Amino acid sequence: MYLSDFIEKNKSAYYEALTRVRTDNDLTHWIKFFLEAVIVTANSGVQTFQNILSLKQEMDTLVVGFGKKAHNASKLLEFLYQRPIISISDILEPLGVSKPTAHSLVKEFESKKILKEVTGYARNQLFVFDRYLTIYSQN
Repeated sequence: MYLSDFIEKNKSAYYEALTRVRTDNDLTHWIKFFLEAVIVTANSGVQTFQNILSLKQEMDTLVVGFGKKAHNASKLLEFLYQRPIISISDILEPLGVSKPTAHSLVKEFESKKILKEVTGYARNQLFVFDRYLTIYSQN
Protein backbone atom coordinates (compact mmCIF):
# COMPACT_ATOMS: atom_id res chain seq x y z
CA MET A 1 0.00 0.00 0.00
CA TYR A 2 2.97 2.26 -0.60
CA LEU A 3 4.04 4.06 -3.74
CA SER A 4 7.51 2.65 -3.16
CA ASP A 5 6.15 -0.87 -3.82
CA PHE A 6 4.86 0.23 -7.21
CA ILE A 7 8.13 1.97 -8.03
CA GLU A 8 10.13 -1.08 -6.95
CA LYS A 9 8.03 -3.33 -9.20
CA ASN A 10 8.38 -0.89 -12.11
CA LYS A 11 11.99 0.19 -11.68
CA SER A 12 12.84 0.37 -15.35
CA ALA A 13 9.80 2.54 -16.13
CA TYR A 14 10.65 4.72 -13.13
CA TYR A 15 14.23 5.27 -14.30
CA GLU A 16 13.05 5.83 -17.85
CA ALA A 17 10.63 8.52 -16.67
CA LEU A 18 13.39 10.23 -14.68
CA THR A 19 15.77 10.03 -17.61
CA ARG A 20 13.20 11.54 -19.97
CA VAL A 21 12.73 14.47 -17.60
CA ARG A 22 16.49 15.01 -17.42
CA THR A 23 17.31 14.52 -21.12
CA ASP A 24 14.14 15.66 -22.92
CA ASN A 25 12.54 17.88 -20.29
CA ASP A 26 9.50 15.57 -20.56
CA LEU A 27 7.81 16.21 -17.25
CA THR A 28 4.47 14.97 -18.62
CA HIS A 29 5.80 11.42 -18.91
CA TRP A 30 6.97 11.54 -15.27
CA ILE A 31 3.61 12.90 -14.08
CA LYS A 32 1.76 10.13 -15.94
CA PHE A 33 4.00 7.51 -14.34
CA PHE A 34 3.49 9.02 -10.89
CA LEU A 35 -0.30 9.24 -11.31
CA GLU A 36 -0.42 5.62 -12.44
CA ALA A 37 1.47 4.71 -9.27
CA VAL A 38 -1.05 6.62 -7.17
CA ILE A 39 -4.02 4.94 -8.90
CA VAL A 40 -2.61 1.41 -8.63
CA THR A 41 -1.64 1.96 -4.98
CA ALA A 42 -5.05 3.40 -4.11
CA ASN A 43 -6.85 0.50 -5.80
CA SER A 44 -4.66 -1.92 -3.89
CA GLY A 45 -5.54 -0.15 -0.65
CA VAL A 46 -9.26 -0.37 -1.41
CA GLN A 47 -8.95 -4.09 -2.15
CA THR A 48 -7.01 -4.66 1.06
CA PHE A 49 -9.67 -2.79 3.04
CA GLN A 50 -12.46 -4.83 1.44
CA ASN A 51 -10.62 -8.07 2.22
CA ILE A 52 -10.20 -7.00 5.85
CA LEU A 53 -13.90 -6.17 6.14
CA SER A 54 -14.80 -9.55 4.67
CA LEU A 55 -12.47 -11.33 7.09
CA LYS A 56 -13.89 -9.33 10.00
CA GLN A 57 -17.45 -10.33 9.10
CA GLU A 58 -16.42 -13.98 8.87
CA MET A 59 -14.54 -13.84 12.18
CA ASP A 60 -17.39 -12.01 13.97
CA THR A 61 -19.80 -14.73 12.82
CA LEU A 62 -17.41 -17.43 14.01
CA VAL A 63 -16.93 -15.79 17.43
CA VAL A 64 -20.69 -15.83 18.07
CA GLY A 65 -20.44 -19.62 18.12
CA PHE A 66 -18.09 -19.53 21.12
CA GLY A 67 -21.06 -19.53 23.50
CA LYS A 68 -20.05 -18.44 27.01
CA LYS A 69 -16.59 -17.56 25.73
CA ALA A 70 -17.96 -15.22 23.03
CA HIS A 71 -17.27 -12.04 25.02
CA ASN A 72 -13.60 -12.90 25.64
CA ALA A 73 -13.27 -14.28 22.12
CA SER A 74 -14.53 -10.99 20.72
CA LYS A 75 -12.04 -9.05 22.86
CA LEU A 76 -9.21 -11.32 21.69
CA LEU A 77 -10.22 -10.89 18.07
CA GLU A 78 -10.19 -7.08 18.39
CA PHE A 79 -6.75 -7.32 20.01
CA LEU A 80 -5.49 -9.46 17.12
CA TYR A 81 -6.33 -6.72 14.61
CA GLN A 82 -3.89 -4.50 16.50
CA ARG A 83 -1.30 -7.19 17.24
CA PRO A 84 -1.61 -10.17 14.90
CA ILE A 85 1.33 -12.01 16.51
CA ILE A 86 0.86 -12.83 20.19
CA SER A 87 1.92 -15.02 23.07
CA ILE A 88 -0.42 -16.14 25.85
CA SER A 89 1.10 -13.61 28.25
CA ASP A 90 0.44 -10.77 25.76
CA ILE A 91 -3.31 -11.11 26.16
CA LEU A 92 -3.67 -11.56 29.93
CA GLU A 93 -3.89 -7.89 30.84
CA PRO A 94 -5.74 -6.53 27.77
CA LEU A 95 -8.43 -9.21 28.08
CA GLY A 96 -8.43 -9.20 31.88
CA VAL A 97 -8.35 -12.99 32.07
CA SER A 98 -6.33 -15.62 33.93
CA LYS A 99 -3.56 -17.59 32.26
CA PRO A 100 -5.65 -20.80 32.05
CA THR A 101 -8.53 -18.85 30.49
CA ALA A 102 -6.20 -17.19 27.98
CA HIS A 103 -4.61 -20.55 27.14
CA SER A 104 -8.02 -22.15 26.62
CA LEU A 105 -9.18 -19.30 24.42
CA VAL A 106 -6.05 -19.37 22.27
CA LYS A 107 -6.33 -23.15 21.88
CA GLU A 108 -9.92 -22.74 20.73
CA PHE A 109 -8.81 -20.04 18.25
CA GLU A 110 -6.21 -22.51 17.03
CA SER A 111 -8.77 -25.28 16.57
CA LYS A 112 -10.97 -22.90 14.55
CA LYS A 113 -7.93 -21.97 12.39
CA ILE A 114 -8.03 -18.32 13.51
CA LEU A 115 -4.60 -18.56 15.13
CA LYS A 116 -1.61 -20.63 14.09
CA GLU A 117 1.26 -21.56 16.41
CA VAL A 118 4.55 -20.76 14.66
CA THR A 119 7.40 -21.59 17.02
CA GLY A 120 6.93 -25.34 17.41
CA TYR A 121 7.90 -24.97 21.07
CA ALA A 122 5.99 -26.39 24.02
CA ARG A 123 6.74 -23.20 25.99
CA ASN A 124 7.01 -19.55 24.94
CA GLN A 125 4.78 -20.16 21.96
CA LEU A 126 3.83 -17.47 19.48
CA PHE A 127 0.53 -17.46 17.65
CA VAL A 128 -0.20 -15.68 14.39
CA PHE A 129 -3.47 -14.37 12.98
CA ASP A 130 -2.21 -15.63 9.64
CA ARG A 131 -5.23 -14.87 7.46
CA TYR A 132 -5.10 -11.22 8.53
CA LEU A 133 -1.39 -10.86 7.76
CA THR A 134 -1.82 -12.68 4.44
CA ILE A 135 -4.21 -9.97 3.26
CA TYR A 136 -1.38 -7.45 3.38
CA SER A 137 1.00 -9.63 1.39
CA GLN A 138 -1.53 -10.27 -1.38
CA ASN A 139 -1.64 -6.69 -2.62
